[in-house]
Amino acid sequence: MPVFGLAVAGLLTSAYVATERAEALSLFTSSHSYHIRGKLKDGIRQLRRALDRAPESLDVEDAYRRLCVMTMAQGVDVMPVIDEELEYSPRSATLIAYRVAAASVVRDEPWRSIDEMSAAQVPALAQAFHHMGKGFLRQGDLTGASAALRTALHLEPDRRHTRAQLATTLSNLAAALVNQGRQEDARAAYEEAILLEPGRPEFHANLGALVLMAGDEREAVRAFDRSVNAGSTDPDVYWTLARLYLHQGARSAATRT
Repeated sequence: MPVFGLAVAGLLTSAYVATERAEALSLFTSSHSYHIRGKLKDGIRQLRRALDRAPESLDVEDAYRRLCVMTMAQGVDVMPVIDEELEYSPRSATLIAYRVAAASVVRDEPWRSIDEMSAAQVPALAQAFHHMGKGFLRQGDLTGASAALRTALHLEPDRRHTRAQLATTLSNLAAALVNQGRQEDARAAYEEAILLEPGRPEFHANLGALVLMAGDEREAVRAFDRSVNAGSTDPDVYWTLARLYLHQGARSAATRT
């Protein structure tokens, strides 16, 4: 082929590659938009098209993470999706981490202990368990969510957003357990939430209401008092605490409340 022909072919190839990359980025952005609006099927379809079109133009690990999260949010078994993608990217740290997390949480398969992992593997696995927990939350599975988030926090104890998410999940789980008549399990869930986030006044107040229903006024006073000290702005907390103090004959404490 003449030099001119080679040059033209090269230019056309470069233009094609640039177009493919631009299209992949556009599809990736579109996928994120669909995800935010809750249109998960459309988001997954656009993300898969982006990965097929020009994966080299994307942050592939982030794309796989988004794919897993959207799949879980649909309430669909994420394992087949992960296994399919691993055929194309067998060394993907994100997919491997999600595979381990999904096997552990979804299928209750054993996973290697933290002591058997390299330091480089732990953050990806902790993130995978965190997002696995968020996927369960979207499905309304509070028990599964708390288990996944608890594992994420075990792997990386300094994950503040995981700690806060787990505490909130446990509080919501406790409320659900109360409705099921499982007061002891509810109390354990509230107490674990408080251990995680002792500065959340609503957790103390919820525990106070629970133990008060069980007839334990002394423990209720302690719980409501901790809620006040944590900065509660709920007038019902102050009113209930004052009433309890009066019932115990502690008029001066009731007045201060």
